[in-house]
Amino acid sequence: FSDLNYWKLSPDNDATLLRYDPNISPDNCDVVVVDTTLLEAQTVSVKQYPIFPNHLFYNNRPYFTVYLHDLDGPKEQWGFEQQFDLVLSTHLNRNHPRPKGVKPWSFGLSSRILRMLETVQTGGDRTPQLLYNYRTHHDSIQWHNIHVATPYGPLYSDTAYLNPEYSLRRIAAQRIMPMLSQVWTLQQEQDLDQLYAGPTDPLDRLDWERTEKRHIPAYYQRLKTAQASAAFGGCLTTQEGQWILHWWDSWRLWESLAAGCLTIHLDLEQYGADLPVMPVNGTHYIGLELDNLTASMARLQALKPCWPEIAAAGRDWAIAHYAPIPTAQRFLAYLSEIQQQKPPITLPHDLPPFSPSTPAVTPSIALLIYPDWQQSEDIICQQLLQFLMIVLRYPDQYFYHLYCVCEPQELAITELIISSVVMELCLEQDLMVHEKINFEALTDYQQISWTEIYAYICLPSDRSLPLPIPTTILNLSQLQDWGEEILWIILGNYYYSQQQWEAAAHQLQTLVNTYPVDAEFYWKLSHCYQKLGQPHKRLRSLELGNTIHPHDPRFYFDLIFDHLHEGYIDSARHQAQLARQACPNDYVFTALYYLLVPMIYDRVDEILRARSQYSQGLRSLIAITHLETPEECQIALAGISQITNFYLAYQAFNVRDLQGQYGRLVHRIVAANFPDWVKEIPPRSHRSKIRVGYVSAYFYAYSGTLWLKGWLQQHDRSQFELYGYDLGAADDEMAQTCRECCDHWHSFSGSWVNAAQQIRQDELDILVFPEVGMDAPTMMLAAMRLAPVQCVAWGHPVTTGLPTMDYFLSSELMEGENAQEHYTETLVKLPNIGVAYPNPPIPPLTKTRADYGFEENAVLYLCCQAPFKYLPHYDWIFPAIARQVPKARFIFLRGEVIRQRLIRAFSHSGLAIETYCDFRRVVAREDYLAVNQICDVYLDTFDWSGGNTSLEALACHLPIVTCAGEFMRGRHTDSFLKMIGMTETIAANPQEYVEIAIRLGHDSQWRQAIKQELKAKRGSLYDDPDCVRGLEVFYRGIARGW
Repeated sequence: FSDLNYWKLSPDNDATLLRYDPNISPDNCDVVVVDTTLLEAQTVSVKQYPIFPNHLFYNNRPYFTVYLHDLDGPKEQWGFEQQFDLVLSTHLNRNHPRPKGVKPWSFGLSSRILRMLETVQTGGDRTPQLLYNYRTHHDSIQWHNIHVATPYGPLYSDTAYLNPEYSLRRIAAQRIMPMLSQVWTLQQEQDLDQLYAGPTDPLDRLDWERTEKRHIPAYYQRLKTAQASAAFGGCLTTQEGQWILHWWDSWRLWESLAAGCLTIHLDLEQYGADLPVMPVNGTHYIGLELDNLTASMARLQALKPCWPEIAAAGRDWAIAHYAPIPTAQRFLAYLSEIQQQKPPITLPHDLPPFSPSTPAVTPSIALLIYPDWQQSEDIICQQLLQFLMIVLRYPDQYFYHLYCVCEPQELAITELIISSVVMELCLEQDLMVHEKINFEALTDYQQISWTEIYAYICLPSDRSLPLPIPTTILNLSQLQDWGEEILWIILGNYYYSQQQWEAAAHQLQTLVNTYPVDAEFYWKLSHCYQKLGQPHKRLRSLELGNTIHPHDPRFYFDLIFDHLHEGYIDSARHQAQLARQACPNDYVFTALYYLLVPMIYDRVDEILRARSQYSQGLRSLIAITHLETPEECQIALAGISQITNFYLAYQAFNVRDLQGQYGRLVHRIVAANFPDWVKEIPPRSHRSKIRVGYVSAYFYAYSGTLWLKGWLQQHDRSQFELYGYDLGAADDEMAQTCRECCDHWHSFSGSWVNAAQQIRQDELDILVFPEVGMDAPTMMLAAMRLAPVQCVAWGHPVTTGLPTMDYFLSSELMEGENAQEHYTETLVKLPNIGVAYPNPPIPPLTKTRADYGFEENAVLYLCCQAPFKYLPHYDWIFPAIARQVPKARFIFLRGEVIRQRLIRAFSHSGLAIETYCDFRRVVAREDYLAVNQICDVYLDTFDWSGGNTSLEALACHLPIVTCAGEFMRGRHTDSFLKMIGMTETIAANPQEYVEIAIRLGHDSQWRQAIKQELKAKRGSLYDDPDCVRGLEVFYRGIARGW
């Protein structure tokens, strides 16, 4: 696989060594190698800045990542490179520490160099000259802590490319070459080659172009005849009074060795140069000692009888260890080594790659027809003959089952017509129909099992089936035009409907590789790859669909959010701008263009900039949103009902004013479309029971609404009549419990307009939204007036900003001072933590640390929050703990997208991230709970603390370190610990947070004492009846007018 066609092989054709294949992505590969020469580069003083492909790093990827790090400059610190499983780096020095994943590499010998130096003169026949010529003196690079905005988002490097203290080539020109001129005639080659004209031979000209003008045939001819060659390169710095050689590798070094020249350099061993296999001074080359050049020159002269032998040995050594074949073998050996070192839970091949060559096993394809059997028999027979002739031409590996729907009184004529058609095909066409097609008549439409039907074939004489038809619909013209390729559509759609993602992807990929098909198939293919965890293929499917169908909004929408979730906000905005141009009447892209905020921030200043951009964008969007015509109203509603501003509040600011502006905009759009549904509703007349409705798209085991189950279960049903409105059609144990707790239940599968109509018809007293801001349909409902009193709870703990929302149901333990200033709603503080969270069942621990690849004596700090809760303000926390707790191991369960940031934080502290951080993804719930029980300490996030995760950690008796934030969303864990009277691990500030975490890391007895106390006290935290009684007091008061 290559992301481009690279290294043209011949001047006579376009064949390349590495070829781009649109059907191959990294997800098909076992190893993905990133080489800076194969990637775009951003110029920062010099062209040095690598840009890595989107989605290269993600959890459970099916490949190893390798970075060929051949950039110039000192390699003393390591930043972004640590994301890779293996780094093969040139220019290494043994005196500088490096992560264990970094291995020494070299420029080595290419096939091109070996071709030019295949035959060389022996030592006795060579001209007694020493060659020296350098394009650069290696004294001009200045590159340190650079921040680059790339097309793929911001990228940073902490690799310190300093202005060299001493350029070795300048030192050589001033101090070494004058001494060598007493031994040889110096041949300075500066003017011997016309570097910018290039050779005239076509192959040499091609090599000259693709090596950036390094390929000069005359130069190689001189190398083959000259006795010696100066191969100095790099720069020198000092460390503890000793010279350290950096950047010492060069093409001149390897060309000199391969040419059989007596190669002159510094003593590589003495100055710390590191290679997989080191040459020996005096055996393979002549190495000089800079501080004792006189003695080095004397040694050089003493070895003069051995010069030809040293030169020949140097050539043999270089070819034996650094020609293409031994280099490839070394590469494979490195790969074998890292494969054996991978811990079980992060082993890339936990997710096996999908093989597109494996066909889906399909014993039978079920098709359905519904002709009007009362029509002319000749017409029906002709259409059936045409249809069956097409099917009989399809591949023999499939068998077909044809369901023929008819009325009960038509059964006889149906069977007669089918028999007649089959007989004609058998006798006149000599076709064995029953070997390939089975027929079955259905006399009841309700008998159809649509999960078994692959396609409905619409004949010209068909009756109309009730819509919608939940399967592929095809007509005879389509069957005729497509031929057997129509099976890719039939099978792809069928497997997709059955959620058989791998089989569907196989059929759909074959289809789109062959034809520029409808947009629906590209979108379905991208969805298959999303479900299969193959982001590269998903991205390619979306981009291909977008290219062929540039006005289909689905591709833009998915591309925007894919880029956003990977942390590439600039790419997301660029896609939004393209979408605005391609779909000018689609308000959603206008809204996204103005309102997108990053999911992940790389630097603190980015947060301030993003907040300012959002504020300005919101004002602009409000100004350009016109609702004067019905069309403008409908366009705005169609757009705003697809998005939320979910990530805004993660910036850790008071968002009341911005939420108020956004809420009023949403309300204005909704009101323009549903004017009767935003009017105030007077209080209902007193009834025997107060009608309370709960509306949500998350009536299932979701972290933001698990607590709702306790409210519903503990309500006093003699006083309250409960209504449930499920926008998500959930069907798990949580959903079943919620249904059973409600007197009335309605499911809408996302149809929020129908839900609004039903809610108004039910004449509720109080309507409660467990959360607003998580999904767009719920936001639309919340922007209406559907009940006299409307409340929102803290499933999404942020004010809605909506003028239709009356109360925010919070917790007396979670709110700080002046809390009302954070809400546009009237704040209601319910007792304790405000929810009756069900006591989570914790299974007995049956696994050990070894099962998950954790070290037995490590101090495991669990960091399990969503990545957007980790702000760059607090990255320093982790290395601060690690410096004091050498055995610390931070277990990030969803932290892959912040890895780059953490690499920088640890590097700034002089620590290697791989020593302290594990990036894992535990999918199974039993494994997640087991990891909670195995870990030693739970580190809560700042400014937006854990909710569900903290409650489950406490149920596992895991000590938690937390620090209360300014807003309720940053005080969840603080309130949990206060409710059970365990405040020792609550910090007043970040520095105290670090101190507590360090003490817990060192003091195992304190950890154990906390675990025992949690075991004794945690019960009072769950299924709290006091908050429900407080809630009911509030309900009665507002329903009865207090």
